[in-house]
Amino acid sequence: KRASSTRAASLASTLAVLANIERELGQLDEALAHSTESLALRRQVYGNDSPMLSSGLVTQARVLAELRRDSEAIALLDEAIDLHARLGNQDSAAAANAYFERGRFLLERGSAQEALPLLERAHAILAAHLPQGASMPERYEQALVAARAATAR
Repeated sequence: KRASSTRAASLASTLAVLANIERELGQLDEALAHSTESLALRRQVYGNDSPMLSSGLVTQARVLAELRRDSEAIALLDEAIDLHARLGNQDSAAAANAYFERGRFLLERGSAQEALPLLERAHAILAAHLPQGASMPERYEQALVAARAATAR
């Protein structure tokens, strides 16, 4: 059974990577199928109370957001954020990713005022996890600058 769980976990990760590539290429139907399967496998292997579920929720949400299925995307991003809060690891790098994606989603939909605190929190959390001298990922910097600029208007 353990080998089966290990294979399922590896398959879930592989499907998530494939879904992200397909999303970036605009192959959204394929990305949705693969992210859906990946998330289902993660739920099966890890259950609903594991931080390992978070990246699957975020991957699925990003695909849904691209498909303009906003309410479904928001629900998954909120589930990821709530998961980290429930588990007491809301200051983890995985939580930073969930806050970032929720903030980026809001920013892309024109809600910079709501996005800014989420993006600032994601930035602060990730900064605490980066090795000394490492730079912040560009996507975090760009989103934060855009949200600050939009709220300053």
